[in-house]
Amino acid sequence: LQYAFTEWNKGELLSFLIEITADIFGIKDDKDDGYLVDKVLDKTGMKGTGKWTVQQAADLSVAAPTIEASLDS
Repeated sequence: LQYAFTEWNKGELLSFLIEITADIFGIKDDKDDGYLVDKVLDKTGMKGTGKWTVQQAADLSVAAPTIEASLDS
C-alpha cells in the first residue's frame, strides 16, 4: 500500500493527504514485526453524537436523512 500511495502521489492525485497516508503505511511496529497499520482494528462505535444531531435537526425542522440512515447500520 505504501508503494501504491507513493506512486499515486506523483500523478494527478498529488496531495498532502496521499503523501501522509503513504508515510503512515510505511511505519513499522516498534513492539514486534510488521507494520503499525496492521494493528488498527477496522471497526467503529457509536458515541451518541449522531443521535443527538438527528434530534436537534428534528427540533429545528431540518431534514438530516443521511445522518439518520447512518444510525441504522
